[in-house]
Amino acid sequence: MLKRLTSAFCILLFACWIAGFGIAVFRSSQHPKGTQQNKPTSAPEQKNQKDIGDERLADYTLLLAWFTGVLAVSTVGLWIVTWRGGDKQSRDTQESLRLTAIAATAATAQAEIARKALTDIERPYLFIFNVSRLTVEDFFDMDEEEIGHALKASYDVANHGKIPAIIESLHSNLSVFTDPLDPLAADYNHPLVIAPVLAAGEKRADIPVDIGWNDMGTNEYGNTVPNFGQHTLFLRVVIGYRGPFTRGHETSIGLRYDERTNRFVEFYTGEKYNYQT
Repeated sequence: MLKRLTSAFCILLFACWIAGFGIAVFRSSQHPKGTQQNKPTSAPEQKNQKDIGDERLADYTLLLAWFTGVLAVSTVGLWIVTWRGGDKQSRDTQESLRLTAIAATAATAQAEIARKALTDIERPYLFIFNVSRLTVEDFFDMDEEEIGHALKASYDVANHGKIPAIIESLHSNLSVFTDPLDPLAADYNHPLVIAPVLAAGEKRADIPVDIGWNDMGTNEYGNTVPNFGQHTLFLRVVIGYRGPFTRGHETSIGLRYDERTNRFVEFYTGEKYNYQT
């Protein structure tokens, strides 16, 4: 709006200048004739050669003045058109740069989405599943010279990704407490530590986990069962792994033992312990 007002004001100002210039030139061109008319009537009426030359010079001067005025108006008009065209071109350039920036941002975001999609597809995925029922095994404790008891369970691990998985860390345990305890690092002779590479689609079955437990009792059927009192038996398994091109993956499960079904199930804070990254 301000630019339009400025343009209109400039046009009006130059129009006034041209009008004033034309009036001034016209009056100046009429001056010699007025002077000629103010001469006494007694002067000779016949014009000499000098007067004719002066009149022609005045006419040429008037014509030149008007031509100069037209040229000035054309120049001003050309300047206004050029200024407005440059201003429009500047706005168009700014709009083009803005659209180019938006397109570049969209292209970058699209490339990042495509890269992430490809990474999510072309990577290993380890899953821990098929946890067995809890079993109780007796053994003879040589140190105590008495019969001991071990609580045992097993689970399967499979790579459902499209490329091999390399296990970098393994922590697992059975713990009896009010909440799950942090799992312990696996020993050097653990099956997944000995052979840490799982090919795409490979499955490792019956991976053992156990805990010694001596507080035992019998159920209504006469079977030996563990007595946990006010506590709960938990199973935790956390596997850190990588792929040939990706790193920092982890899969985890956290389950509690259900005495009624003799199975391990998720509990109310299951999302904290059951995840895949």
